[in-house]
Amino acid sequence: IGSITEGTTLNVDTTGMSVAQQAASVSTSSLVLLADAVVAANQIFTVDIDLTAMPVPAIGLQAAVQYDTAYLEYVPSELGIGGTEFPFTILEMPLGDDMIAFATGVDLGGTGNGILSGNVARLTFRALQPICDARELVWIAPTGFNNRISSEAPAGGFSEPIPFTIVNITDVSTLGQTVFAGLPGADIAIPTDAGSALGSLVTEPTVTASNGCGDVPVIRTIDYPVSSGLPSGSTWPARFPIGSSVVTWEATDALGRVFTEIWIVEVFDYQIASIDIDLVGGISPALSYTLPIRVRLSSGDVIATTVDFTGNNGAIKEIQVPVRDDYTCISVKDATHTVSAAQAMSVVGTRYEPAAFALVAGDSNDDDLVDVLDFGAFVADRGIGKTPQSRSNFDRNPVVNNGDFTFIALNFFRAGDSCGGGFTNGEPRERVSVRDLRRAGLGYMADADINGDGWVDSTDMALAMQGIYKVNGVPTPQAESALESPNW
Repeated sequence: IGSITEGTTLNVDTTGMSVAQQAASVSTSSLVLLADAVVAANQIFTVDIDLTAMPVPAIGLQAAVQYDTAYLEYVPSELGIGGTEFPFTILEMPLGDDMIAFATGVDLGGTGNGILSGNVARLTFRALQPICDARELVWIAPTGFNNRISSEAPAGGFSEPIPFTIVNITDVSTLGQTVFAGLPGADIAIPTDAGSALGSLVTEPTVTASNGCGDVPVIRTIDYPVSSGLPSGSTWPARFPIGSSVVTWEATDALGRVFTEIWIVEVFDYQIASIDIDLVGGISPALSYTLPIRVRLSSGDVIATTVDFTGNNGAIKEIQVPVRDDYTCISVKDATHTVSAAQAMSVVGTRYEPAAFALVAGDSNDDDLVDVLDFGAFVADRGIGKTPQSRSNFDRNPVVNNGDFTFIALNFFRAGDSCGGGFTNGEPRERVSVRDLRRAGLGYMADADINGDGWVDSTDMALAMQGIYKVNGVPTPQAESALESPNW
């Protein structure tokens, strides 16, 4: 049995041998070329030359071996080519580019006893290129050299040639590096699918492996996060669970070399909702600003985010929501300007995508109502030097004036939509006494009692629409400056 470098052992495989070959190798006087090698590219291997079933003891062999130079290169051995039973190398020389002549014999310095069977030579070769299922790349030269097995000489006699047949059992394959195909690429990190509490759907790839000589079987294993409680296995899951799962593809070639590829699927413990928000009312399209937005889910969870606006139009915003499979609705609200708007929590693909939200302004005190208290806040907030986030600045320009009052007037008695408890705080109020305002800590709204009757109500709102407000406690018509000119 030949052996190759790097500690690999070659074992004889009689699969495919004819009955005659098997019988000849054990029962007929034979010169046997034996190599069953599966080697890596550029790897060295040996071909054994054996004698079997000699009728009389043999003491020497001379032969010429030819080989296919397209696939093999002969490698002279520093230790000679002697075998186990014929360890003595008598001759080793090339005959042309594809033939090696050699002679080996028994250890003449020892007993000199012949053998009936055994290994008599070992020739070394290197694989030059991939060889797939190649056979008989090495053979005894049929012509051009006198192939001879010499018998042990009787006392006082001469050595005689022993008749033999040639049995060629050589099967050499060269395997290249195993290469995987169909791998999914870089590791992925994705949120949990909307509408599912089980994790995320990931398309199953078809992964194969080959080494230049054909396909190599691929074994897949999937190790799930401990928190999932799922055992490792090979079946592709309907959904990968929350956490990091490790997918391993493993291929083992005929040399026993193991090749692996690892892919990590991380599923985040949140889902994505995509919200599209617009503002209702006259806002200059030249204004760009950012507003804090509060999102409420049917579960009662509240999420704070920000949205960029240009004029009335807000940019679509992706937010992270807790993992659930039973959401029914979602509502959004600007805490210092609008009442809430709700939509059904619909699923599109792997995320929640409710319909666009249209937010109605006029709620200054964040009770999700547009009522007389918002009028009181507006009166207190009037002035210049405002930002888009300033309370009562419903048109988002640098001033709070009658242009902002328009939002209260048009949306008076408006209540926000409810979802998961909502933001609402009872019914809208048409009037409130100055005494009650002060008791509630809202005394700064007292100037909204423009006619001084002790109540803030529709009468005061009508006066404000005419541009009449209190100055030093006295209702006074007020001219609008350039900054304060109404835009309604």
